[in-house]
Amino acid sequence: MYVAIRVAVFRRCSGRRSAGLLARQRPEEAHGLVQLGEELRAAHRTLDAGRLRRLSHDQHVVIGKLARTARTLAAESEIR
Repeated sequence: MYVAIRVAVFRRCSGRRSAGLLARQRPEEAHGLVQLGEELRAAHRTLDAGRLRRLSHDQHVVIGKLARTARTLAAESEIR
């Protein structure tokens, strides 16, 4: 049980660290997610179904790309 807790804490810290690396080293990519969030909120407010579908797809694509980039940055920082 103790090992499981340590692994869970490590994963949370690693995720935060990766997000921090991404924000510092690739701010333009991280800002894209913020802009997408603003567009999604606007589409929700207006109940624009077509726009919500498109933005939801974009959200999955952007988050996947950011996650891959963050993992790469984290791996590169471990090498240094």
